[in-house]
Amino acid sequence: MDLPRTRQRLAASKEVALFRIVQEALQNVQKHAAASRITVTGEVSAGLLRLSVADNGRGFALAEVASRRSKNLGLISMRERAELVDAQLEISSAPGAGTRISLAVPLGPED
Repeated sequence: MDLPRTRQRLAASKEVALFRIVQEALQNVQKHAAASRITVTGEVSAGLLRLSVADNGRGFALAEVASRRSKNLGLISMRERAELVDAQLEISSAPGAGTRISLAVPLGPED
């Protein structure tokens, strides 16, 4: 895990949303990916906190999973939580190529 050290705290709503998104991403890796490596990284730059959870697991076809709306509640909840804090969530995956969940959260004066 490689996360930036900072004395600055995020607004409580952002902290909770980010924690839950990362938690869900890690749970998805555990349940579905059969990964041997998971990397969690973060950085602060240009007024954004960028977080990433990546694995080397089996991956999936995003369009196929998205079409099964009732079966991907974890992905839906991550998107909804990101929207609540004005964050951009990007999911990159392909069969056999692992998955990366990337999150960019704007930092404001209250953070």
